[in-house]
Amino acid sequence: MVLVEGRWVGVFRAGSDVVAIQGECPHLGGPLGEGFVRDGRIVVCPWHELKFDLHTGRGVVNPAVSVERYPVRVVDGEVLVTVPSA
Repeated sequence: MVLVEGRWVGVFRAGSDVVAIQGECPHLGGPLGEGFVRDGRIVVCPWHELKFDLHTGRGVVNPAVSVERYPVRVVDGEVLVTVPSA
């Protein structure tokens, strides 16, 4: 998990893609950015095991609950994440 423009962001490899999502779980603020990836596309919150699709940001069990996704570019091996201003 990294701090970008005042926001915690989780950066993950999802298959061949690099994906950035909000680092805090919408459930109780758990460290989603420290979660682990299953099946190459699902991130699991380490606190209560809520699951989110890294490609859409939607909850796996409840799609109405989602996390923000942020644009990512990889330039010369460096991951660049753009987050909206707080």
